Amino acid sequence: MVSPPVPGEAGLTWERWVEIGQSLGSTVKNLPWAVGDWLVLGEDAFGERAAQHLQDVGMAIERLSNYAWVSRAFPPTTRVEGLTWTHHRYVAKLNEDERSFWLRRSLEENLSTGELWRLLHANKPTITWRCPECRFVGERNEFREEMKGGRNEIASLGA
Repeated sequence: MVSPPVPGEAGLTWERWVEIGQSLGSTVKNLPWAVGDWLVLGEDAFGERAAQHLQDVGMAIERLSNYAWVSRAFPPTTRVEGLTWTHHRYVAKLNEDERSFWLRRSLEENLSTGELWRLLHANKPTITWRCPECRFVGERNEFREEMKGGRNEIASLGA
């Protein structure tokens, strides 16, 4: 990352200012992947000890859990370049074939994350069930799938 100048620093050129902005944009865009990969690495290497450190990171536990969940669902070699972390998050709970289909379609049709979300949720029933223990709201089958393969994998991270 290009280090930004100190406010009031002399000699800031237009080119340097643009370079800093581009570097910051890239950093923000890649932050969910970087944090998620770091969390997965820590969980795999240190288990519960890593989970106990999460409150010290300074980010909401739910956000950290989501980052880790998506990173675990999409190891670096399976991520589709040209699509955002959010594209990947929206399809993370799907099976591999469905993930591949929707990510490929998103790339080919240049779908925004909003367009992908609407397509994924078209013709789906509205909220039908609320878990009294974890407050999950949605379809009962969706809850069972998440507990089998999604968020349950990162429960040790504090989800």
